[in-house]
Amino acid sequence: MSVASVNQTDPTQFSGKVVRHPETQNVIATLAARARKGQAAAVQFLLGNDLKFQSWGHSYHTGEARRINIGQAPKDGVVRGTAVLHPSGHSDAVAEFARSNTYTVRVELPDGRVLERSGIPRNVVSDGKLPADTPEYSTAIDIAYPYQSGVTKVAAWPDGSAGVAGYVEGRLYYVHSHDAPWDVDAQQRKSEAHRLAHPQVRWGTPHERSDRKKHGVSPDPRAYRHYSND
Repeated sequence: MSVASVNQTDPTQFSGKVVRHPETQNVIATLAARARKGQAAAVQFLLGNDLKFQSWGHSYHTGEARRINIGQAPKDGVVRGTAVLHPSGHSDAVAEFARSNTYTVRVELPDGRVLERSGIPRNVVSDGKLPADTPEYSTAIDIAYPYQSGVTKVAAWPDGSAGVAGYVEGRLYYVHSHDAPWDVDAQQRKSEAHRLAHPQVRWGTPHERSDRKKHGVSPDPRAYRHYSND
């Protein structure tokens, strides 16, 4: 099946191989460690096949989704990459989730078309090399979708969770095409304005969290650089 087909509905079924970003294995290990440390289930989306990009994230409770700027149109008109997810460490049942989780990936294209698949098994189940109840604290899912001008929404989450609504900062990406880039500088100006508007918070110090809690101030919406291939 061709990814560019108008009948494409599953972002995990496509023609053509995903050549994973060189940091993928490190991300798999990092997210597994985060699950064990109690962090909420999140996704890192790394573009592959040497496609030029930069990605950013934001702090929890900012309400800001993650962002990717693609630097060039893919030659074959297809965006390929890897979504790496981990089970929620917020629960005492994290070990159980690591043995039983399945995942959903959803891609909404600028033209409104949606590619979605739920029930995606963990890698240890998919390859059949280990018993089905083997715990996996980080799962890598290769996906692909047609490249279009504008903003594509890429989201992923554990099945049975609250989905994007449960953690927009960690489960949703806005992927911007090369001709409609996200304005990183504007976001940094928004960050500066937020800090200036709340001088009662001692930003950037050990007191910041307690000050924000005391005064009911949301976190700094600054963008943090994640991964790139530029």
